[in-house]
Amino acid sequence: MAERGYSRWTVAHRLRQLDLLSRWLEHEGLRPDELTSGQVERFAAALRAGGRSTWLAARGMSLPMGYLRELGVAPAVAALVVDDPVERLLTDCGRYLFDERALTEHTVLVRYVPAARLFLGGVLEADGSGLERVTAADVSGFWAGECPRHSVAGARELVWALRSFLRYLHVAG
Repeated sequence: MAERGYSRWTVAHRLRQLDLLSRWLEHEGLRPDELTSGQVERFAAALRAGGRSTWLAARGMSLPMGYLRELGVAPAVAALVVDDPVERLLTDCGRYLFDERALTEHTVLVRYVPAARLFLGGVLEADGSGLERVTAADVSGFWAGECPRHSVAGARELVWALRSFLRYLHVAG
């Protein structure tokens, strides 16, 4: 994780998360290759029941689960066939941000892709068309409407995220 640009704080917390998961697997009598998404949900429920206040959703397990899958000890996630053109676009953008821009999984999946989805939700037609008609005024209007709803740091991240998405659109043609 450190090689991928995660802070020492994030690494330490994710190692603690893996430790909790390991202890839970042992308590449940499960092997890592039995760690399906349903089991991850059970793990999160056990944390909630134990009074924990962090890592309570399966989504919060994406980083450690990705690591375990890379090692080949946890089962791979079945590939989803995405038929929605907007979701395909966002998936391709996420892949670009990972591969070409070397952004971390957290940055891409938690910050940048949701910001792009929010933007697209306001400028596209119901059928997903209209991207070719997006103007600078649409981008400015989006920022003017969304930034006041966020803290200064949150607004800054929103601007960065949308700027990366617009760069991707430019590169992708």
